[in-house]
Amino acid sequence: MDAAGEKIRKNYTQERKMPRFGFPKKARIYGSLLLVFLTLGLIPAFSASPQELKIAYTLDARQPATHLFQVSISVDGVKARSLDFSLPAWMPGYSKILDFAKNVQEFRAYDGTGQELQFFKVDKQTWRVLRGVDGTIKVAYKIFANNLANINIASHLDETHAFFNGAALFCYVVGFKERPVTLRIQKRADWKIATGLEKTAEADVFQASNYDILVDCPTEIGTFTQYDFSVDGIPHHIAIYGLKDFDAGFIVADISKIVQACSRLFGGLPYRDYTFIYHLIDRERRSGVEHANSTAIIFNQLDFQARRKYDDFLNVTAHEFFHLWNIKRIHPQGWGPFDYSREAYTKSHWFAEGITTYYAGLILVRSGLWTKEQFYQDMATKISDHELAVGKKLMSLEEASWNIWLKPDNSANTTISYYIKGAVVGFMLDLEIRKRTGGRKSLDDVMRDLDQSFGQKNIAYKNEELLQTINKISGSDFSAFYERFVAGTDDLPINDYVSSLGLGLICVQDPPVGYLGIETQKTLDDHVRILNVIPGTSGYDSGLDIDDIILALNDERVNYDNWPDLLNRQKIGGIVSITLYHRDCLVTKSVRVGEIRKAHYGLKETEPTTPEQSHARVSLLGNQSTK
Repeated sequence: MDAAGEKIRKNYTQERKMPRFGFPKKARIYGSLLLVFLTLGLIPAFSASPQELKIAYTLDARQPATHLFQVSISVDGVKARSLDFSLPAWMPGYSKILDFAKNVQEFRAYDGTGQELQFFKVDKQTWRVLRGVDGTIKVAYKIFANNLANINIASHLDETHAFFNGAALFCYVVGFKERPVTLRIQKRADWKIATGLEKTAEADVFQASNYDILVDCPTEIGTFTQYDFSVDGIPHHIAIYGLKDFDAGFIVADISKIVQACSRLFGGLPYRDYTFIYHLIDRERRSGVEHANSTAIIFNQLDFQARRKYDDFLNVTAHEFFHLWNIKRIHPQGWGPFDYSREAYTKSHWFAEGITTYYAGLILVRSGLWTKEQFYQDMATKISDHELAVGKKLMSLEEASWNIWLKPDNSANTTISYYIKGAVVGFMLDLEIRKRTGGRKSLDDVMRDLDQSFGQKNIAYKNEELLQTINKISGSDFSAFYERFVAGTDDLPINDYVSSLGLGLICVQDPPVGYLGIETQKTLDDHVRILNVIPGTSGYDSGLDIDDIILALNDERVNYDNWPDLLNRQKIGGIVSITLYHRDCLVTKSVRVGEIRKAHYGLKETEPTTPEQSHARVSLLGNQSTK
């Protein structure tokens, strides 16, 4: 028992010595032992008998300058000796341990009369609160929220707005996540609220049928710009933070087309309303997180003004919206209901993310927002990215799925992207289903069947049930396909598959240039730092190492700007002398100059095109295939 636990035990036993209760000495001893057992976790915090707990959350965002959300949780109807309150270690939609409890401060507990209750921590994210004389336990704590750069997987509060992911703020009552809850939001009078949570009759009070739904509804609070539209009679809302004197109304029609295309694919929309939350911040990386009836996406405002980058915006939006089915409803075991205390493992994450990545492009071309050439190039880029992946012969899609919680120190040389390879394999799978069935079935039918068999019934699928569904829909055995491209690391024979569309994968290579097998970055003082050394290359064989600082090539001073030209002037196959700092030691290494040819991939329509190939294009891409 730690010092905190010992102090609680002492306080507990001292309080039980009060003469008015008239407890005999033996009873006091038993009471002390009970507290020790509770502290050590030898007795569960909740009783075996059912408790109809009433759980109400309150979030106070009225002191934004402090970056501190104030959270309180009131639980009525408590019969157990204690309750455990636990804050998630991760959030669905982002498979990394985030340990949100690290931002908790000033945790307190009270009974229904305001009398302080004793508590102690059971683990890094769980507080055990001992019940008082009544059946009410209230806890209150503050959460520091100042992570704008990663706002999609965190929370943020300042003078301009408040945004939160529920998993980052709200403890759940252990053993009672299935209980309905309410949430009262206290805010500035001039701020409004955008959320997927269900409203109640009372202003700024929302409700959810369980904890999972509560934390699956990101919420934006502030003076954001709002646009509204309807599809199939269902309201949709767009909330944009950081717009800054820019009319983004044109995005409404485009987002509406994405929604309509998905509705046509699945035969309707599975929600009462949907909220798109966009945070326009000064950040190059675009990202989003999916939720059951909303999404939160980070983007750069300036990217709206360049067509290519705006296409990326549409791509991210289509990706997150398609997740509404593929992962939020069609999900593998372990991905709902959630165990927020530890990682959730599956071999099928490639299907959740890779197939969604593939469909994002399909949705855009089917809705008319992309041309067929844009779709071709998008797939060609993904094929190129996978072909350049050093780890493609070392890691399968299933292994990449299982290891999503890990990032090896040598990940650049040993891993693959399940987004990229998953999308390419999804493309191949779709074309092969169409080919084997004579165009009668496709991956669309697989997705609809998965939705009907699992998504609409809220049943998690087993890994093997994906292959079983593909076999059922196609009337064919895809086991060999799975073994080669999903469970295995075989090369992807793209041309064998795209030929059914009358397409060919074209690869044009640039002239050879000098190559050492290293990836570099610019240091603050304009030097060249080695980020990665690829196995099997001359740099690897010569002992160049990660974090080495390159100072000179053949006694000529190197900086980040002149490094490519200096290297390209060297004779391929020749030996060069490289001077560098290696762990603060000045060393010189002799390295043979290898060569590399930069490859440019493209998917091109072949001539002549057969009627079957033309029909296949129309079936896959819609009307855009004929333009």
